[in-house]
Amino acid sequence: MDQEQVKRNMTSRKLAEAVFGLVEGVLEGEELYFDPLNVALELLGREPYDKTRFFEIMERLCRDKIDFFVHNKKPTPTGPMTEQEASQFERVEITFGKYKGDTVGSLPIDYILFLTESNFSRQLSRYVQSVRFDRRQNG
Repeated sequence: MDQEQVKRNMTSRKLAEAVFGLVEGVLEGEELYFDPLNVALELLGREPYDKTRFFEIMERLCRDKIDFFVHNKKPTPTGPMTEQEASQFERVEITFGKYKGDTVGSLPIDYILFLTESNFSRQLSRYVQSVRFDRRQNG
């Protein structure tokens, strides 16, 4: 994945989170500590984004909200980690593959971006939910 695509994906994520924050805040009547509409409009006018990625992120955010309200499941955290969370996460050891024994903080930036911004992670998640994977796992 080239740098421009990574940038478009990251902008798509920021845009989706801003739009979702706006909708969520209005629906819940909460006081917003930032103006997601201005953030969204600024991103739309300033940065190119990937529409497909935008809607994939919106879908995930909506599904998390549905899981929380309907199934009482804790939503997947979104947005950036706090400094403390990021520091702790960087110390997590990789337990498999080429980088086994390394920490998250020592992984190459391109590899981290590939795992988070590529279609591979989403496809892998779908694969794990498939009947074929279940047969593979359970024999």
